[in-house]
Amino acid sequence: MSWLKKNVKGWGVPAAAFLLMVLVAAVSVLRMAGHMEEEFREDALRMARVIAHLLPADPGGSGDMRTLMTALVDEDPRILGMRLYGKKGDEVWIVADAAPSMPWISEQFFLFSPEKKYHLADLGPLASVSGLLQITTPLSESLQLALFIAEHPGAGLPFTLLFVGISLGLFVILIVYFVWQSVWMRGELKARRNAEIALSRKSRIDEIFARYSRSLILSENMTEATLYVLEAAHELTGSRVGYAGYMDPLTGHLICPAGSGQLNTNRVLHAEPLELEHFSGVWGEVLRHGHPVYASVDGGRNLSIPTRDGQMSVSYLLSVPAMAGDQLVGQITLGDGYHPYTNTDLRVLEKLADLFSLAIRKMLAMDALKESESRFRVAFKTIPDALIMTRFSDHTLVDVNDGFVKMSGFRAEEVRGRTAVDLRLWVDLAERDTFFERIRSEGVVENFEARFRVKDGRTIHALMSASRTLLHGCPHILSVIRGVDHIREAEHQLRKERSFLSKVVETSPSGILAANADGRIVFANQKAAEILGMEVSAIMKRTLFDEVWEVTDHDLKPLPVEKTIFYLARESRKPLSNVCHAVKGGHGRRVYLSVNAASLWLEDGSLDMVVVGLDNISEQVKGERSLLETRGRLHSLLASLPVILWAIDGEGRITFFEGKGTQSLVMPEGGLVGVQVRERYAGVPLMLRNIEKVLGGESVSITVQIRGRYFELTGVPLWDASGNVTGASGVATDVTERIRAEVDRIRLSAAIEQVAESILVTDRQASILYVNPAFEKITGWHKDEVLGKTPAILSSGYHGKSFYEEMWQTLLSGRVWQGYITNRKKDGSCYDEEVSISPILDNTGSIINFVAVKRDVSLERSLERQLRQAQKMEAIGTLAGGIAHDFNNILFPIIGFTELALESLPQSRIEKKYLKSILTAAHRARELVWQILTFSRRNDEKERSSVYVHSVAKEALKLLRASIPSTIEIRHDIESGDARVVADPTQIHQVVMNLCTNAYHAMEAGGILTVELHTLNLAEDRAADLHPGIRPGIWQLLSVQDTGSGIDSATMERIFDPYFTTKEQGKGTGLGLATVHGIVTGCGGDILVRSTPGKGTAFLVYLPVAAKDEDLRSADDHEAVIGGKGHVLLVDDETLIVEMLQDTLTGLGYEVTGCWSSTEALDIFRRMPENYDLLITDQTMPVMTGTVLAAEMQKIRKGFPVILCSGFSETLDKEVLRKSGIVDCVMKPVIRKDIAKAVHMALHGS
Repeated sequence: MSWLKKNVKGWGVPAAAFLLMVLVAAVSVLRMAGHMEEEFREDALRMARVIAHLLPADPGGSGDMRTLMTALVDEDPRILGMRLYGKKGDEVWIVADAAPSMPWISEQFFLFSPEKKYHLADLGPLASVSGLLQITTPLSESLQLALFIAEHPGAGLPFTLLFVGISLGLFVILIVYFVWQSVWMRGELKARRNAEIALSRKSRIDEIFARYSRSLILSENMTEATLYVLEAAHELTGSRVGYAGYMDPLTGHLICPAGSGQLNTNRVLHAEPLELEHFSGVWGEVLRHGHPVYASVDGGRNLSIPTRDGQMSVSYLLSVPAMAGDQLVGQITLGDGYHPYTNTDLRVLEKLADLFSLAIRKMLAMDALKESESRFRVAFKTIPDALIMTRFSDHTLVDVNDGFVKMSGFRAEEVRGRTAVDLRLWVDLAERDTFFERIRSEGVVENFEARFRVKDGRTIHALMSASRTLLHGCPHILSVIRGVDHIREAEHQLRKERSFLSKVVETSPSGILAANADGRIVFANQKAAEILGMEVSAIMKRTLFDEVWEVTDHDLKPLPVEKTIFYLARESRKPLSNVCHAVKGGHGRRVYLSVNAASLWLEDGSLDMVVVGLDNISEQVKGERSLLETRGRLHSLLASLPVILWAIDGEGRITFFEGKGTQSLVMPEGGLVGVQVRERYAGVPLMLRNIEKVLGGESVSITVQIRGRYFELTGVPLWDASGNVTGASGVATDVTERIRAEVDRIRLSAAIEQVAESILVTDRQASILYVNPAFEKITGWHKDEVLGKTPAILSSGYHGKSFYEEMWQTLLSGRVWQGYITNRKKDGSCYDEEVSISPILDNTGSIINFVAVKRDVSLERSLERQLRQAQKMEAIGTLAGGIAHDFNNILFPIIGFTELALESLPQSRIEKKYLKSILTAAHRARELVWQILTFSRRNDEKERSSVYVHSVAKEALKLLRASIPSTIEIRHDIESGDARVVADPTQIHQVVMNLCTNAYHAMEAGGILTVELHTLNLAEDRAADLHPGIRPGIWQLLSVQDTGSGIDSATMERIFDPYFTTKEQGKGTGLGLATVHGIVTGCGGDILVRSTPGKGTAFLVYLPVAAKDEDLRSADDHEAVIGGKGHVLLVDDETLIVEMLQDTLTGLGYEVTGCWSSTEALDIFRRMPENYDLLITDQTMPVMTGTVLAAEMQKIRKGFPVILCSGFSETLDKEVLRKSGIVDCVMKPVIRKDIAKAVHMALHGS
């Protein structure tokens, strides 16, 4: 007790304090254990979220858990001090220890087999094993690992014991604090020293990179770049062996320009280039997979690097790929550094590989650029066309090729540095401006045709193509010029030769055929068709040896196929002439031919075609035969024949010259026998030429003129038994009168052919024998189509049977018939003709023909009908206008007094209902009058305004319903709204009426008329599909459809032509649709027609919607009636109207003075002009109209406001209205609201 008392003073308080501290610490630790257990759960879950955030896009991919743990620590510093681990059997899963002493992982790690992967569900109790960390696990399971640990927070060292241990540790620290202080200081100094060493090494690495990076990037070849890489790698890692190389883009091999082997500071000892084709070993994995690898022989693997002499073994190996994005472009492999390679070495070498990748890409790009420039230079110099490189900015010629030098004559030195304008190359500067403008706007020009001036002054034509390009980073133009003068000349020459040959063939007096190698005829000229009596198309369907020809010789003996002209020409390979054939012509008669033929052969020796010439010698053969038959009878006929029979010998002396025809000749004494024909008829060269032909063995038939007389001369050669020509004989016939008659006929025919009137000639039975070209032009019928038919083909059906009976009665009596006929053209359209038909009589007075002369008077008669129609419409309009004016004067007081009565009655009175009904009926009557006025309005009123089409369409349909039979059902779908178009309401009304009337005429027997109005917003592609005239935007579509017979395509093409109509005579002017088309297009719209014959027609009218204008808004029918103050002078010749307006305006607060005479009103105003504020006057009044009254008052008091009231919308000159002081014009009948508004506007202006 004494000891205790003694020491309590010295140790009691500290001991008590110490025990109290221990007790508080124990309690705090126990309380914190449970709290930290919850904190661990939250941290683990936080870590799970971070892991999920950091997972790669491929959830099945593998990753380095060490890297993941580093990211976890960087993401959330509170994770420091946590350990994640688990166990599978005897193998332990340890992820990492995180501690504040290092930025990512402590030095105490744990190992498990890196080649195996386990499912987290198999993890067991926690354990700890020392070792080196190198863990690879699927990142997709990292999240499950974190969640597993969060669910088993106590599976390892319990947190409670952990914190108790910490508390006891604190107790021990308090006791031995000063003892351990010195030890801690020693460790702190060591840590500082290690940090300084690390900082020094980082500075050295930065210095090495700074030294080599610029040299590496500026390297001019791959060998130099590779040496820089290996020198830097040697200094950074101390590696003794290694290599660096790039991937060849063509072969895929690894090229090591500096070889592979031992390294020192400056070079590779075995510096011969090395090309690696087969990738093996650890370094090969890098090339195959693109991932870095570092390993040591301690891992149990044989490590080596490739050299030219084979594989070189190493103890440590570090291999890093050089990547460009995802593409492998090179590799750096090192071996046997100062120590086993670390993660720091890996990061340093990866940084160096990035620089190496940049240098590789630069070298490859430079090589590709040089190769491209080389190819371009070779092509530029060797292309035969002219090439020009022009600077885009100032059009200076930078370079030209040999083709340009050859084409232009300029040397390259003369051109470079100058412009085309300096050299005067462009003939037309406008072409130059066009060319450069297209280059600027389009970038490419193809086949631009231009003219150029070469050095010697000549002008050449050329095609020029060009495109913009870059040269040394500067925009240039590369142009290709090809001269086309020689091509044009060759084409011209070819066309000339073809034209010449074509004319020769077509004008040849002989028929010409061409057959291919199979004998099929592929060409025949018109003369051949005439000779064979067939059309050219029919000839070309046959072969030369076709059986239908029935080929014989001139003695009519059949020829075998091999003796026909085709086979003869093919076999002989030489031209054949005068081969005698007889064939059956298309007319059924036998034609005797003299045939010439030649075969054409290709270079390969095969037959190309056979060309055959035909001469018709049928007459010659017949003459030869008949000569023998008639010789015996010749002399007995000579005295009676009106011809001359002649004969000459082989020398040309006349041996026979007799016949009745000699009387027309002047004969010398003693006759012509023995006279030399060449001397007698030396002045008739045509005759002499044909005499020579006949003595040469040819038959001739000519017409010659001898001393003013025309003779038709035929002659044939005379043959002896040996086949020699011994002379000739023939017949000469005097045809002078016939030729003169023929000349007259030709002259008359030419006149008839050229007149503008159509001429038609028929026989007595009305069969058409002749029509002139004017007939063809007017009717559309070709001559060949009407010959043999009657004029009934032109009948329009307009004239009745009695009309034609009267006409024929006149003609058959021998008199001329004149009149007007409505005929129908071939296309179905009708036309009017003024016709004069005359009978033609023979010598006996009998009618043999009729000739009709007809003139098209469609236009004149159409204008007459239009004039009559216009006069009729004007009369109807005037009548309708007058009726409407009087009816408005009647309606005006009815509406006015009804409104006053309604205003005066209380709401509860039953009479108010009756009055409203009266007012409604009066409004309907007013609308009807407006429709009549719209109908009678003159066409010269073209003032446009913003029109509600739906209102106009509904008004038109009301009128139509009354005029269209009940057999026509009218359906309408008219969309109301605020869409408007800028147009004349009268014209829109006319469009609806015309289209609906046309639809009604198309289905007079009954049908359905459908009228629709919709607003459309057409996109650009939809508008282009409809019609080029329809632009994108908002349109109103008015559709008028019928179920009639439809419109055929021929009529559709002319449907909008003025005066074109398909109706019967007198039922249409042909102006309806033309007027509609003009109105619609004048409004900026378009009209389309869709029709199917037999199914009906639809007219689609597109009208552009006007922009919204607030000033054009319609007044609200329910807006308040505006009253006011002022003295109104009221003038109208209708007593009821004056009384009604007096009461109306008085009720609105105005003072009113009423007059029934315009002169009385003027007298009142003259007496006290300042007493009145406004004049309301009728327009149509006796003695003085409203405008004249207003003008007189303006002379008295200038600026006096006037409102003009009228019951008819006659046209008033705006200038007259302005000078008369008229501020507003209102149409009768005017309702109370409108007159109140007009008066207020006139007095107050708002």
